[in-house]
Amino acid sequence: MTLPSSIGEDLFLDGLISAAGLTLPATLGTSLSLDGLTSAAGLALPANLGGGLSLIGLTSAAGLTLPASVGSFLFLDGLTSTAGLTLPPTLGGDLYLRGLTSVDGLTLPTTFPGHLFLEGMTRAEAEASGNVEFLRALPGRIADDMISFRESGDESGHQ
Repeated sequence: MTLPSSIGEDLFLDGLISAAGLTLPATLGTSLSLDGLTSAAGLALPANLGGGLSLIGLTSAAGLTLPASVGSFLFLDGLTSTAGLTLPPTLGGDLYLRGLTSVDGLTLPTTFPGHLFLEGMTRAEAEASGNVEFLRALPGRIADDMISFRESGDESGHQ
């Protein structure tokens, strides 16, 4: 499927289960949602997105190259590991990583004014993970009320 080279509005292709043969626009004015994809194989995302990016169905970051800049939210709730994940340096909104059970290897974007959702683990589990870079980044860059962990005793994780 080949789409126009530029789209000024949101693009929702949530029913796609494979990126094979998909050519996305080089320019997207707002948000892109590809929630049906479970793999990044063959996925070539635009270099920059003016809005948010939703890839909730991805279960692995293998082969995933995220845009250098995402203007709003980033949903990667299906990921359970940071293996192969490189977040964009600039994120304009909230970061959803609700499936992660560890922050090992996670480096936050340099520019990140939004909330961080990590309901796959408790704060104690995150602190015990040993990811020193991640833990150093939290206190000064994201206020405590902007980080959401799973409550202690709640084993359900995210829904």
